[in-house]
Amino acid sequence: MERYEVRVSRVLLLFLILIGAIFFYVGMDYLFLHTFLNWENTPESKVLRALFIFFFVGCGGLIVLNEGYYFIRPPLIMSISREGVSFGTGLRYRPFLIPLAYLESVDFVPSRSVTLHFRKSEEIPSSKATSMGVMYFNYGLSVIRPYIDRPPEEIAMRVRSFIQPAVLSANI
Repeated sequence: MERYEVRVSRVLLLFLILIGAIFFYVGMDYLFLHTFLNWENTPESKVLRALFIFFFVGCGGLIVLNEGYYFIRPPLIMSISREGVSFGTGLRYRPFLIPLAYLESVDFVPSRSVTLHFRKSEEIPSSKATSMGVMYFNYGLSVIRPYIDRPPEEIAMRVRSFIQPAVLSANI
């Protein structure tokens, strides 16, 4: 069975890992080395210091761990098969499936996004809370360019190959 998948871009994940690593470094530097941040330690600033360290070390470390895991196994933003179109929802890219029979058309803006348009029906939701890089609103699914690992032109072409057979079989 043919299936086409679009995953989160590893370039974006590397950028997010770098940001997390910078946060982590700044927190660890302030905790141990004081080369980058050499603030005075007064009794009044101990709570602020602890909050600063907790935020930078904790958030930076979590960003590096989460995005590092995603770098090893990038989450699925969208996939299309004969079964239907699946896209990431929620914080952890949980797949939500819309049957292929509802897919009407696809269009793209070369440097921005790809949008799949679905037939309006009470059987599918008109909008859904989605993951980063995906928007599903008013029966339209958009995947945004910086988040995807493939060019929008390729995605649109592959999605069209799924639409054509569905339209032909519906007309027979």
